[in-house]
Amino acid sequence: MDIAKKIESFHQIAIDDALSEKEQALAELENRFNDACEQYKNTVEKEAMLKLDRKNIIAHKKLMTEIMEEGVKGKKALLLRRSELLDKSVENVSKRLNDYVLTPEYQKRLIHDIDSACEKYKPLEVYLTLRDYKLLGDKIKSVPCKQSHIDFIGGFKLKINDNLIIDNTYLTKFTDAKQDMNFKI
Repeated sequence: MDIAKKIESFHQIAIDDALSEKEQALAELENRFNDACEQYKNTVEKEAMLKLDRKNIIAHKKLMTEIMEEGVKGKKALLLRRSELLDKSVENVSKRLNDYVLTPEYQKRLIHDIDSACEKYKPLEVYLTLRDYKLLGDKIKSVPCKQSHIDFIGGFKLKINDNLIIDNTYLTKFTDAKQDMNFKI
């Protein structure tokens, strides 16, 4: 073989090697490019998911705030309605009590209750409302009766000694029942 063919053959080998290296370099570059694109795609997707998650979290917080606000409004409405119903009940009971203390049945019961209390406690004095004192003051024989300076719907107070007063008034019982009803509602 002559030198020219050998040179030509080496030249061809060098060109083939260069092309092969070029193809390998291009393939490696393409792989790196594809990897970089995949990483970028994943990063963009993660960021999009984070943004979506943030939006979902913000929307969830907003919804929870609205639910809580509606709950507070509902609670206030229930408390207002409860208060209205309690006031209506109290008004109704007050009217019925005021009507009852004007009946002869009430007068008989009051005299009986005072006589029973006098047997049990031996009080010094009985205090009545102005209305009851005018109606019953002279009918109660078991103990001296006095007019109370404080109106208490009906019933009586017993003064046993200077420090002890037994309160058997409708107003006290009514107030206690109202407080009890307010706690139970």
